[in-house]
Amino acid sequence: MKKALTNLIAAVVLTSAVAKADRTAAYVDGATLSPPIKFSNNRALRCPLATADGEPSCRCDVFGNFYVSGIRGLPAGVDLWYVDLNPSSPTYDPLLNFPFYKGQPDSLTGSYQVAAGADGGGDIDLAVGFGNSAATGTDVLAFSSLIAANLSTGNSVDKAQSYNLNPLGNLEGGAAGDDRQWMAAYGADTFYLLYRTLDPIVGFIHQSKTIATQPAGLIYQPAISLGSVGQTGGIDVDQQDGTVYASFSDGKVATGIPDPILGFPTSYTFHQVATGSVNHLFFTVKVAGDHTVYVVYSDDHDVFMQHSTDRGVTWSQRVRVNNVSGGTNIFPWIEVSHTQPGAVGVAWFGSTSPTNNNSADWNVFYAYSNTAKSNTPTFYYVQASDHVIHASNVSEGGLTGSANRNLLDYMQVCFDPTGAAVLAFADDHNDYTGQTYITRQISGPGINGTNIPAPVEGPLAARPPGEAMPPAIPGPNGEQVMDYANDVTDALLVRTNTPDPLDILGIKYSSIVDPTDGLSIVVTLHVSDLTTVPPDSYWRMHFTVNAPNSTLSPTNDFTFGVSDRGDQFYVEATADAQGTRSYNWGTAVRSSDGTVSYTQRGTLNRGAFNPANNTITLRVSAAQLNTYLTSIGHTPIHSGTVLTGLRATCAEAPVDINDFNVQGQTVHRNGKRDRAYGGGQYTIP
Repeated sequence: MKKALTNLIAAVVLTSAVAKADRTAAYVDGATLSPPIKFSNNRALRCPLATADGEPSCRCDVFGNFYVSGIRGLPAGVDLWYVDLNPSSPTYDPLLNFPFYKGQPDSLTGSYQVAAGADGGGDIDLAVGFGNSAATGTDVLAFSSLIAANLSTGNSVDKAQSYNLNPLGNLEGGAAGDDRQWMAAYGADTFYLLYRTLDPIVGFIHQSKTIATQPAGLIYQPAISLGSVGQTGGIDVDQQDGTVYASFSDGKVATGIPDPILGFPTSYTFHQVATGSVNHLFFTVKVAGDHTVYVVYSDDHDVFMQHSTDRGVTWSQRVRVNNVSGGTNIFPWIEVSHTQPGAVGVAWFGSTSPTNNNSADWNVFYAYSNTAKSNTPTFYYVQASDHVIHASNVSEGGLTGSANRNLLDYMQVCFDPTGAAVLAFADDHNDYTGQTYITRQISGPGINGTNIPAPVEGPLAARPPGEAMPPAIPGPNGEQVMDYANDVTDALLVRTNTPDPLDILGIKYSSIVDPTDGLSIVVTLHVSDLTTVPPDSYWRMHFTVNAPNSTLSPTNDFTFGVSDRGDQFYVEATADAQGTRSYNWGTAVRSSDGTVSYTQRGTLNRGAFNPANNTITLRVSAAQLNTYLTSIGHTPIHSGTVLTGLRATCAEAPVDINDFNVQGQTVHRNGKRDRAYGGGQYTIP
C-alpha cells in the first residue's frame, strides 16, 4: 500500500465549528396540494440471470436520458436499464412503462447472452455530463464498478447501446483495495471519482477529462489523497465554479477549490458539519446552482439536513426533513436544483416502528422544499412507494454484522428535465432478496419551480425489437410467474444459454377439489427441456398465504402482498444421486439476516414429471397445510385465500437446501441454478 501512495498528491486537512441547535420546519402533506405530489406505479426492473439487483444508482441527464444500475454482487457484476424521459422524444415514457435492459456495463464478454461474470459488482455509481461532449457531440454516461482490488471504470457515448470499459480503473494513478466509490460530473467533459481504501482507510479523488477524441469517464488522472477519512458519503461539483465537495460518515465535508492554473483541486479542506449519531451509513452532499452546499443524514430515527453558503466553512442549524418523529427513517438521499435557490428533494426509507427491528415495515418517502435555506423551511412530503417494500430489520453496518442486507446500503433520487423526481430503490417484499424498483413523480411542484406536466406517453413508446424483454405476466396460459428462457447459470456466473431441465419458463398456480384429497393447491412448473432429469437436483416453488396487502399491483406483474408477514410454504420435486424422485412440502421463514430457511414437513399428495410438455406438476392438499396452520393458530386455507410470494428456484445439489449470502447476493453453493422473480398472485375460488 505505501508504494502505491507515493505518487499521490496529499491534501491539507483543517476543521471548522459545528452548529448544534435545530431549526423548526412546517410539514405539509403533498397529497393535499393542488395538483398533488403524486408518483407513478412502482415498476419492478427485470433482467436475465440476475437473482439480486440492489443499491441502485440513478441519473438523468439534461436531455432526459435516465439510467439506473444495480449490483448483483461480486463477481457477477452490475445491470443497467434506460428510460427515455425526454418530453419531446417520440419514445417519451413518463410512466416508466418501458424500461430497456441495457446489459452489464462491466461485463467481461460484453453480452448478456454469453455471461461469464464481470469486472465488478460490489458497488456501482453513475454520472452523466451536463450537455454534449466536445469529443463526440453526444452526451456521456460514466460508470464505476467495485471489485476486490480496485474499481473498473468506463463510459457510454450512445445512450448505453455499448460500453467502453477500463478494467484497470482507479489503479492508474490510484490505490488498490478499495471501497464505496461515488461519482459526479462537472460540465459535459469532466468527471470526478471518490473512494476510500480498506486498510489503511484513506480517501482519494480522481479527475477524468475529455482529451482530444477520448471522452471523459474512461481514464482517470493521478489521485489526490485526502488522508484518513470515514466512510465515503458522496461527491458533487459546483457547476458554476468547479468547487468539489466530498462527504464522509464522521459528519465531515471536504472542500476542494480548483487551482487557478491546473483547473482542478489539488488539496481539500475538511469541515466538521455534524457530530453525534450521524454514522448511519452515508452522509450525503450536493451543491446547488446558487453555490449552496447541502448535506442529509440519519441519526437512525430522523432525517436531517444542513446547508452552507460559504463553501462549507460554516453550516446552518440542522432541520428535520421527515414529517413525523418517533419512527425510524434511514438512508436519505438528496438532489438539488441548479436553477431555483432553496429547492431540494430528499428520498429515504421510513417505518413507523420506533426501532429498526424485524417487526418494522418499510416504505419509500419523498419530501420537496423550495425554502430549504429558510430559518423555518416547509417540506411537502408523500409516500412514493405504492406498497410495503420490506418487512424486517435493515442492516446499517454494510458488510459487517448479521442483520438483513436485502436492501443493501442506499437508494437514490434524481430529476428529469420537467423537474420530476425519479427514485430508484431496492425491494424484497415479493422476492428472495432485493430487486431494483423505480418510480417517477407525475404531478405536483417540480424542482424547476413549476408543476410537473401531465404524463403522456410518446407515440412510439415501446420496447425495441431484440431487447431482452421480461416475459409478460400473466403468461399465455395464465402463469402468474414468468422467467427468461435459457438463463440457467453455472457456478453463479456462466450462462448455459441452452434449454435445460432447470430452466424456468413459467409457473401456474391453481386449485382443484379432488374426491380423495379435497381442496388442493396445484403448482405447474414449465421448464425448457425435460428430456432427461438430472440427478442431485431440485425444483422448488414458493407461495404464501395470510399475507397482508394481498392485492395485485396496477402493473400486473407483481403483488403487493408482503410475503415475510404471511405463512410461507414451498412444494418441491427432488432427484437424488441415483435419480430417485421424491415430492415434499414444507415451510419457509425469512431469517433475521435476510436469508430464507426451509423446514420439510411432509410429502405431497401427487407429483409428476411430464417430458412431453416439459412440465412438473405438484399437488398438496389444503388439509395438510391447514394442520400446520391450525397448530400455530393461523387462518386455514379456504375458498377466497390469496396465494402471494409466487416464485421458484431450480438447482443442482439438493443437499445444499439453504443458500447463503455474499454482499447481499444469495448464492447457491455449487452447480447450475435458475431462479424466478416474484410474480403475481392467485385466489382460490
